[in-house]
Formats: sequence, structure tokens, C-alpha cells
Amino acid sequence: MCGIFGVWYLDGTRVDAHAVQRSRDSIEYRGPDAAGQLVLGNVALAHRRLSIIDLSEAGRQPLGNEDGSLHTVVNGEVYNYQPLREQLLAAGHRFQGGSDSEVLLHAYAEWGNACFSRFNGMFAAAIWDQRRQRLVLARDPLGKKPLYYQYLPGKRILFASTLRPLMAWPDFDKRVDRSAIHAYLQSGYIPAPQSAFERTCKLLPGHVLTLSADGRLEQQAYWDLPALVSPRKRQLGLEEATSLLDQKLRDAVRLRLVSDVPVGAFLSGGVDSSLIVALMKQASNRPVQTFSIGFSDREFDESRHAQAVAQELGVENDTLRMSSSELLGLVDEVSTYYDEPMADFSLLPTLAVSRFAKRKVKVVLTGDGGDEVFAGYNGYLSARIAEQYYRFVPARLRHELQRLHTLLPPRYAAAVRQTGMPDAAQFFGAYKRIDRALDVTELLCDPEREPPERESAHTLNSYEGLPLAERAQLFDLTHSMVDTILHKVDRATMATGLEARCPLLDKNVVQFGFELQLEHKLHHARTKHILKHLLGRYLPARLIDRRKQGFVPPLRDWLRGALRPRVNELLSQERLAARGYVHAAATRRVIQSHLDGKSDHTRLLWALLSLESWHEHYLEPKVTACPSAA
Repeated sequence: MCGIFGVWYLDGTRVDAHAVQRSRDSIEYRGPDAAGQLVLGNVALAHRRLSIIDLSEAGRQPLGNEDGSLHTVVNGEVYNYQPLREQLLAAGHRFQGGSDSEVLLHAYAEWGNACFSRFNGMFAAAIWDQRRQRLVLARDPLGKKPLYYQYLPGKRILFASTLRPLMAWPDFDKRVDRSAIHAYLQSGYIPAPQSAFERTCKLLPGHVLTLSADGRLEQQAYWDLPALVSPRKRQLGLEEATSLLDQKLRDAVRLRLVSDVPVGAFLSGGVDSSLIVALMKQASNRPVQTFSIGFSDREFDESRHAQAVAQELGVENDTLRMSSSELLGLVDEVSTYYDEPMADFSLLPTLAVSRFAKRKVKVVLTGDGGDEVFAGYNGYLSARIAEQYYRFVPARLRHELQRLHTLLPPRYAAAVRQTGMPDAAQFFGAYKRIDRALDVTELLCDPEREPPERESAHTLNSYEGLPLAERAQLFDLTHSMVDTILHKVDRATMATGLEARCPLLDKNVVQFGFELQLEHKLHHARTKHILKHLLGRYLPARLIDRRKQGFVPPLRDWLRGALRPRVNELLSQERLAARGYVHAAATRRVIQSHLDGKSDHTRLLWALLSLESWHEHYLEPKVTACPSAA
């Protein structure tokens, strides 16, 4: 787990080694253990190291092969590197050390770009192929590790783990991509391949990009989950399917326990993290250390559930208890580590628990991915019901029933209002709105893209032959999860020099999840049915079936209380107008409605706050103004 950076001037411009060092060290927190760089005239590779496997000098990057014709920098881990190393040794390759990154480099030498499909892991890698005069960039199948690049045709390419090293480069193009910001304000994230800046892209998960000396830029998918998913499912009984899943998850956990430094786990007491800890206990010959966070506000405190699970499993659990004021103290730090605006406010406790865990371990296993792979969100239940509703209820009757939403409590009103969408795919797509209580598109100045429900429906409808709930899972795994949950966890853990590993996102586990019949995941009104059934082999039922809580602080009330002065300062009508993304007067009315307790627009307000903080931290304070809407 590290940070990488590199540049190649195709026009022959020589690279300034001092500029490389500045960019590299702008992400020192991602790799506090060591630093290295290689400058070869018009090409440079640089690396910040968090030492996890092979702590010796032989693991320092950039790494080269035997004759110096290949060099690489890698962020992440290849978990199945040991059997691959044996294959490569048998083929005549010679290794300097024992790192997985060196295996990646020799695998490329042996198999070319086809090597990436052989890896089981999380990685962002760059390979400079001196003999062929080409640069290869690759990202892991599910996008756990980030990789950005900016290509100016015929001139140069920059790449890095995050945007900070790119922004530190002298000729980086800092023009904001307004379309990307509009997407962020509509759905809460910037969808890949876009980034916050024009001409700067995120490499898509499961893709490899090759740039040749003649300027040809080619991008190919080496792993495509939607293409692997078939409507024809394995006909397995629940017990047989559960046993197979148990073995696949045991394998995934075992691979992720390989480390030369201490390994622990995040434990919330929910199904996913509890199952991972239970399997760690089975696989490890050392005591398992887990970490939880507790809030002073009992409504949002999950720590008692985590402690009950830890006691039942016989593992040591450390709990960090935080007051609202302590958690709010992290707000000013967010922009330091999140170099794109971030609308997921659970990043605050994630950052806090990451710092807490780093005191004792250097690697943690997490339960990320369980909801997406095994249908844990209530939105998937709604999608299953909506598919039947749209199939059998005529449009005219749907329209009349939709009008009843005004008579319902807020908890149900939003879903009923969504039935006014023209089809079931857009019904689910409406869950992707940042604010389901209003149409944010109407607040935007000259919106440059469709509303999120239409954009997501295009993708959902391309997954032919699958039930809507399964299409929704695929969408979340390949879109929103990558740019929200995985983005959040990567930045929060790496801010503290901590590596996070996700067994439930092992590519073999993910593929198996989509080989299962949908009823093994959504059984009547029970979400994540097979995971809960498997967890029942390790924990009593009283610790499994409880209401899903979520890892979030009481931000709604903070915005009306402790954060209110910050809201009024950063989101004044004058500032909103100066930025030019939204109609200032109309947006200010929405903000005031929340502050006065008349409505709940928590996610939108946090998204606007994060956007303004990002501007203050990274950009000039003034951009094109937009007239206020009446």
C-alpha cells in the first residue's frame, strides 16, 4: 500500500528531478516508510512506500527487472503472488527480493498486458517498458486502488495515486470540469472516468492503458464483471451454496492475512465485518485484534453491538469513544486527504477509526462490499417490488397512486414519489439522487448532463436478461461503490499509513455472488440472506438480525447547530454565486429550510460544504459567476 507518481514527456522534454520529488512527497502520508524515484531523461517514476510485504531494501520502489529494461511502481497488493512467483521462477526469472510488486513486474515481462487478469488483489500499477518505449497503467478489477492520469496528446502524460501529485506538477491543467461537478452535486460523487479537472481521468477498474511513443493511447478491459454475469444461475440449495461461500471467503481471508506486519480488522457489529472477523479467528494462529468507534449519541452508537460480537467470538476489541465535538474537529482536515470533493460524511468516523487502529496494526480487514455483492441495501428490495409493479400496474393508475405520497410519512413518501418515474430502471436510479426530497438539477446553472436517474437507467438497461435487483447490484459494484465507499476508505486509511483489505471484494467471491440465484440473496424481505445464514454458523441469531444502522454521525443536527456558522460562512449567497455551479438564491432557500428544521437536505448541504472547502484548499477562490434564479 503506497503512493505512486510518474511522468513521460513524449516531446522529449527532460524531467526535473526536483519537481518529481515535490509531487512524490505531496502524498508522503500514503507511504511514510520510504521514498524512491527514477529519472530517465524524459521519463520518471516515483514512489512513497508503506512497507507491508518484504520490509527489506529489496522491496524499495521503483523496481527494475534483471536487465533494467522494465521498471515499475505499484500501490496495493497482489495476494496470489506466491504461486505466480513459483511459475515465474520455473520460467527462468530471477528475483532480487520477496515482494509481490516484483512478481507483478516479472509477470508483465512473461505475459505482457495479459498478466493483469492473473492477479487477485488490489493495485494500481505503472510499468515503463524501455525496450518497447511504452507506458502501461493498470488498475485492479474492482477499483479498490485509485489511479489518475492527465494526457496532453503529443506532449506528455502524468499519472498518480491521487490528484495531489498532479496538482503539484508545474504544467498541470487545473481547469475544473463543470460537468463532473454537476454530476457530484446530483449524485454525491464524480463518476469514473471523470475527475474534478478537465483532461484528467480516473483509469476505470479492471482496465489497462497503454501509451506508445507515437502518441497512441489504448485502453482495454481485462476484467469486465457485467460481461461475466449470466442470467443462468447455478442450481444450488441454500446449505450447499452457503458451504461453498464459506470456503471461498475463508480463502479470501487467508490470502489477506499474508503480511510482514500486524493485521487487525474494523468491527462495527454488522453482518459483514462480524463475518470477516469470525473467519479471521478461524484462519489466524495469532490473537485477532479488532477496532470499533462509539459515539456519545446513543442513537448513532454501534459500539455495543461490536463489543457483543467480539465477546462471542473471543477476540480483543478496542473501542474509540468520541464526542460530537471531537469528531467535528476532523472536518477541517478532510480536504487535506480528499483532493476531490466528497459527499459521504461517514468519512469522518472512518478517518477517526483508521487513526485509532494504526496505533497497534498496519493492516486492517474490512467488510466493504458485502451489501453490493450479496444485496444488503433496502433499495434492492424496492427494485424487486418495483419491477413487478411497473409490469402489472398501468401507467395512468401509477400516476394517480404516486400523488398519494404527500399523505405519507417522510420514510415512505420518497419511494412512493419515485413511482412517478417512467420505468423501473429510473425508479431505482432515483435512489442515486443526492437528495430525494428535491430535484437538484433545477438548482444547477446550465446542467451539462442528465439527471442521475436517467444516466443510471441507461447502464441498468444495458444489463440485459437480469432482474432489476441484480442489475442494480452490478451498477453499484461498477459505479457508485468505486467512487464513494472505496474512495472514502482508501483516503481515510492511507491518510494514517494504514492498509485496508476487503475479502468480500475478492474477485472470486464477487463472481460466485453473481452465480447464485437471487433468492439466496433476497429472501422475501430479508436482505443478504446467504451471508446472514453463513454468519449463523459462527454467531447466535440475536447478534445477526438487527436493523441496519450505518456508519454515520448525526450530521443533520450538527448542520443546524455546531456547523451552522460554517454553513452560513461558506455557503453564503455571495459565495454560491461566485462559484457559479448553482443558482445562488434558490439554493440558499433550500439551505435555510434545512437550518430552520423545515426539511432535511443533509447530504446536499454536506456536498456543498465539501465542494467549497475543496475550492478553498486547492483552487483560486473565484470562478465564473452564474445568475441567481428567482
